Amino acid sequence: MLFSTHITSDLMRAADQILYLSDGRLLADDPLDELMRRYRIKRFASLAEARAARAIGAKAVKGGFEGLVTGAVGGREATLDEIMIHLEFAKKETS
Repeated sequence: MLFSTHITSDLMRAADQILYLSDGRLLADDPLDELMRRYRIKRFASLAEARAARAIGAKAVKGGFEGLVTGAVGGREATLDEIMIHLEFAKKETS
C-alpha cells in the first residue's frame, strides 16, 4: 500500500518503508527502523566544523549549527521530521 502524507506522525505509526521524494528526486528509500537508526542530530560551533564532520543539511540554529550525521558518532536521536528537513536542506544545497 502506498501512503502519501506530510504528517510524519502518521508515518511513524503506519509505515514499514519510507520512500522520500522531493521534486522528483528520491532522497530516501529505507525501512523505517533502519532510517531512524542511521541518522543522529549533532550540534556544531561553526559551519566549518559541521562540514568537516560531513554533516548532512547543516543549518544555522540558535548558538551554532546542526546537521544530520550517520552512524553512532554522537549527537542525539533524530526524529523523522528532522531527517526529512535535513535531507531536503542538503538537496537544495546541491541543486
